[in-house]
Formats: sequence, C-alpha cells, structure tokens
Amino acid sequence: MEAVTTTISPEHYFLPLTYDEFWELKGILETIGVNLPENRLAYLWDKYNYIRGVNQPRPCACQSAASHWIGCVEFLREWVNSKGI
Repeated sequence: MEAVTTTISPEHYFLPLTYDEFWELKGILETIGVNLPENRLAYLWDKYNYIRGVNQPRPCACQSAASHWIGCVEFLREWVNSKGI
C-alpha cells in the first residue's frame, strides 16, 4: 500500500495571515525588546485579535496595561515560533 502524504501550500501555512503579513509580523517581533514602540501598538494588537479571532478593545499604552501587552507579544511570538521558521 502506498503512503499518503499531505503538503500544505504556502498560502495556507500562515493562515489566518498571508505570507507577506507573516514575515512582516516576524520582522517586527524580532525588533521588540523590553519597550514596545508606540508606533507599533495598534498593529500588534490588531494582529493579536485577528489571529485569535476575537475583537478585544486595545488597552492604553500606560504602565498599568503592561500585562495586556506582555500577553499580546508573548502570544504573537509563540504563534510565529509555532510555524518553525
């Protein structure tokens, strides 16, 4: 009996993001250290919501919302790393 293999096309591998969106997100995450760049907050939160399929309001950029932002970045990094690239 012949073994059946399944190949995932590049277009579907990064779902729900496109190939280009994935690489943009990966590049941005690689530049983030301890401090989040304020000009990227909306982008990060939008990708966080989009990948999870939810619509949570974006938290403020103040210190009291740090746990939300840490969760956001950790989730995105784990998701990107789960792709093995």
